[in-house]
Amino acid sequence: MRQFRVEKGLNRVDVADYLHMSISAYGKLESGSTAIDTKRIYLLSQLFNKTFKEFFPPLKDIKEDSALNDVSLGIHKLLESKDKLIGHLETEVEFLRKQISAP
Repeated sequence: MRQFRVEKGLNRVDVADYLHMSISAYGKLESGSTAIDTKRIYLLSQLFNKTFKEFFPPLKDIKEDSALNDVSLGIHKLLESKDKLIGHLETEVEFLRKQISAP
């Protein structure tokens, strides 16, 4: 998160205010000492103009911690499934729109 914040030219105060939390609480999120929830990841993805997936390191960047590897692998698989489902639903919506507008 720090990298995304710096790239965007923001400081901790800016991001903490955006998330409606104290600077100290945001600092703990950024350092990883406090777990982050999906709502805050979503808000940060909007602020930083990043995808959900970009908040999780690629498996090759994770060290030898097998529990962390398992969690990261699970997250990546869920995100890939979500992306496929969204693509399928977008195709279905487009098909239904054509059906509705057909004479």
